[in-house]
Amino acid sequence: MLDGVAHVKQGGEYRVMPYKKPKKPLCQYFEDDDYVYPKLAEVSDFPLDIKANCPLKKGTYKINGYSLDLEKVPKVIAPSRDYAAELIGYKNDVMVCQIRMYGSIALQIPAGQSNSYFDVQLDHVEQIYADKKYTDWSGVKIKKINKTRSMFGEVVFYQALGNEIMIQGNGYMKQGGEYKQMPYRVPKTPLCQFFDDDVYVYPKLAEKSDFPSNVKANCPLKEGTYKIDGFFLDLDKLPKVIAPSGDYASELTWYKDDVLIFHFRLYGTIVNV
Repeated sequence: MLDGVAHVKQGGEYRVMPYKKPKKPLCQYFEDDDYVYPKLAEVSDFPLDIKANCPLKKGTYKINGYSLDLEKVPKVIAPSRDYAAELIGYKNDVMVCQIRMYGSIALQIPAGQSNSYFDVQLDHVEQIYADKKYTDWSGVKIKKINKTRSMFGEVVFYQALGNEIMIQGNGYMKQGGEYKQMPYRVPKTPLCQFFDDDVYVYPKLAEKSDFPSNVKANCPLKEGTYKIDGFFLDLDKLPKVIAPSGDYASELTWYKDDVLIFHFRLYGTIVNV
């Protein structure tokens, strides 16, 4: 099994980023990789068709001049920083290898171009499932006020909820008329820690709602109704990233004792400017 983890250098040390690839069987991992593996196979002894050559044969595989093919990598510009991509291999849940590739991303902005790299327009929300012993977000809607599409409504907690609840985050991009899961996700994290770690979205949500700004000091979150009054994505707080223009969905799934209790999606559109 292979596990993919990304790190970004902050404060002189490499820190794990919130998105990772879930564990997959080795051959499937490489077969699903449309960005890195095809170029690696092109300049090495690794087979291009992994599926037809699985398991990979015992032996030495030479690599002769591998580099990232920027034409194959998604058109996304991340903040200019030092990064590391890590692969961890497991056999029967025991780690058997760990390798990191280090590199830097340089953000290049053409002369005269604005620092406003993209705009995010909220579209609608969907509560796919809610166990009403715990929570209900069906009262949340997206409304257009002036030129801004914002979130309004009420969230109900039917009991106090804390770190006994695990939250997982997934991202989707609309392709060919359907939403397809993107390769990175936020792994299951205790509820209060999930919101406490979120420096991009939750602070603005707390500012525009009854949710406490200091989640750590208010964990577990109290039973009751939380009003949301005009939440929108604060682009000044988001990472300076150019993502492909298109329709996206951000998904949250909540679990109690590994049982799904809540499933929610926020839909929106990214427009490069």
